Amino acid sequence: MSENNLQKEIQQKVFGRIREGNARMHPRIYFVVRIIFTAVIAVLTLALSTFVLSFIIFSVHESGEQFLLGFGGQGLATFITLFPWRSLLVDVVLLFALEWLLQSFKLGYRSSLLS
Repeated sequence: MSENNLQKEIQQKVFGRIREGNARMHPRIYFVVRIIFTAVIAVLTLALSTFVLSFIIFSVHESGEQFLLGFGGQGLATFITLFPWRSLLVDVVLLFALEWLLQSFKLGYRSSLLS
């Protein structure tokens, strides 16, 4: 199927939905606010993730747990036991939430924000 035929098919589907009343129309400000909101949430999530990861490294360093790795298998087992797993889990959840947010975001306005 050529690109022109595909474009016409999509156009016919869209016009069909508009005629049936199944298409919702939003003003431009809706899309602008949505882009701003997504960008702010993304930046805050990345910042919080950075702080959590920094806290994990600080916690391991200040407690001296990294020295346990030099004591072989027993030290490794103790390090794994004392590692701040909850903080790491929070960081991983934040990164997955950011990934989901950015994947689910679709730019629904066809013209540039600058015009």
